[in-house]
Amino acid sequence: MRDFDAFWNYADPASTEEKFRSVLANSPDEDEFYLAELKTQIARTLGLQRKFEEGHAMLSQIDEVLISQNVIVSTRYYLEKGRLYNSNKQLEEAIQAFKKASEIARINNLDNYYVDALHMLGIAFKGNESLQWNEKAIEAAENAEDTRAKNWLGSLYNNTAWTYFDMKEYDKAVSLFEKCLAWNILKERDGAIRIAKYSIAKCYRMLHRVEEALFILDEIVVGEEDGYIYEEFAENYFIQNETALAKEYFQKTYDLLASDIWIQANEPERIARWKSFILILQ
Repeated sequence: MRDFDAFWNYADPASTEEKFRSVLANSPDEDEFYLAELKTQIARTLGLQRKFEEGHAMLSQIDEVLISQNVIVSTRYYLEKGRLYNSNKQLEEAIQAFKKASEIARINNLDNYYVDALHMLGIAFKGNESLQWNEKAIEAAENAEDTRAKNWLGSLYNNTAWTYFDMKEYDKAVSLFEKCLAWNILKERDGAIRIAKYSIAKCYRMLHRVEEALFILDEIVVGEEDGYIYEEFAENYFIQNETALAKEYFQKTYDLLASDIWIQANEPERIARWKSFILILQ
């Protein structure tokens, strides 16, 4: 039996789907619970591609008997059901599914999936309720013996910080982003380190610490084009009345991110902002 989770590339759900489907097609003699788990992850790849109906159709292929007889299958089933609902903005259904997954995982000491479910509840809820679920997830992860559960801490510090950011509590947000940065440095996770530094820079901008924000951005922009970093350059240059540079970076941002399906679905006003600045800044 192969560990199909090792094939996950969250940055490329289409290629991951292809790999999972290949495993499914070439594993007719595998344990039926294994195949059911695999189908939950195919559903997740579809959700990340915003193919929600296809994702639910994949989950519907899993026999209810298998869901009822195996706690890992049932936990992962409800987790992915919830993620599909959440990504499609069906929050009530998502919350119900995540709560069911968390309860099954808690009762059966499935620490990794328990923390995952709590972290998803932190995403589905907003404001103070989100903070409560995130804090519960952090506590569970910090106290877990399962290494996979502890590995959620970087994401949890990040998510909780963004909740504070959305609540405009930027000092609390930057403190947690710094904790997230330290954790990822300890784990030598280069990509996550870069994201944490970007997040700190964004907080600095909101705290009117523009020079410090630009210092960090100059450090992390090296090596690849990144629309999110370009957006921060643009916003900081706009604050400094550096209109030519602001326009240049808003254009770079638009070129890289205007076609992003998540931003189109969730933050179309952000795209409109970039376009308006490109047109008006001279």
